[in-house]
Amino acid sequence: MPEITDARPAQVEAQKPQAVVVDKRGRIAIPVKLRKRLQIEPGDTLFVVQKGDGLVVVNPRALFEELEKAAEEYLEKGGPVISLEDFCKEEGIDLASVRKQQAD
Repeated sequence: MPEITDARPAQVEAQKPQAVVVDKRGRIAIPVKLRKRLQIEPGDTLFVVQKGDGLVVVNPRALFEELEKAAEEYLEKGGPVISLEDFCKEEGIDLASVRKQQAD
């Protein structure tokens, strides 16, 4: 069952599942109430991650929050100071996509 979140994968609120249909091109429509609540606009880039038998759709704003948290933990553990680009490479984060989304 797909799971949709606005950023905090570990803190997803329990919500009533909403059915969506996958069209011939593999697209799904996010229900209006969720788009409004999560401030998702036409043309926004979202990230999709497989979680078990389901999907997690993550808004890039959430990735910045997660990135900030991960960077703070990294420094608290005594990790060396490195560039944002290098940090994202190590963590498997597509920084170019996130930056593009924030610029739009």
